[in-house]
Amino acid sequence: MTLDPGISLVASFFGFVWIFAKKVYPLAAGILDEHIESVKRKIADAEQQRTAATEALTEATQKKNDIAEIIAIHKKASTDRLKKLRQENDEHLKALSTRLEASLKAQLEAEAFKQQDLLLEKISQDLVAKITTHPSSSAIGAPPAYANEDLQKLMSIN
Repeated sequence: MTLDPGISLVASFFGFVWIFAKKVYPLAAGILDEHIESVKRKIADAEQQRTAATEALTEATQKKNDIAEIIAIHKKASTDRLKKLRQENDEHLKALSTRLEASLKAQLEAEAFKQQDLLLEKISQDLVAKITTHPSSSAIGAPPAYANEDLQKLMSIN
């Protein structure tokens, strides 16, 4: 019996396909399925990481904006406080200057009164000395001499 080469070729082809389908295909399909599952897991992990990174970026941006608002609020409060302190300082300096001027004026007036009293005392002593001394030559109509005590009483009346 002789086999036709076409039939043996077809039988060999179907034998090869059958062996391939029974032995090689399940092995290759299993390896490919494992690789597909591995790629799916990596994609899912990457997606989770991307989502987490997006959320972290959103939170960081929100915190940055919140901090910027807090800084702006504190900066405005500091600026307002600085203006208020400067104004209070100016008012305090004006009040201090006014008090200093008044104090100096009072001291100057007190010193002027003291000097005036000393000057009046000196003038009164000179006048008392001149009035109480007797003229060396007695002329007619010369003013009478007064006693020191009388002149002191007259000066103390003022």
